[in-house]
Amino acid sequence: QKKENVAEYKPGAVMIAMITKSPILPVYIKKRDKWWQSQKVMIGDKINIEDYIESKIPTMEDISKVTKILKQEEELLAELLEKKEIKTILNNTLI
Repeated sequence: QKKENVAEYKPGAVMIAMITKSPILPVYIKKRDKWWQSQKVMIGDKINIEDYIESKIPTMEDISKVTKILKQEEELLAELLEKKEIKTILNNTLI
């Protein structure tokens, strides 16, 4: 199931993170309906690329695997934000 607001991932971010030995911080930014609405952002835990790659020289399969993990993490953040918004709406209507 494809999420509308989750962008397609390309392997470049994973490759840069591997070269610089930097973690990737997954972030989901919800698209606003109107420009004056506040921006909603969910930030996940950092992902260390080395935790997912077994060989010294990563293959395209390794890079694709990590890219898929990043996409799944962003989809999870989108779902969490949606649940949080629904809970807030329900709480406000119960008052």
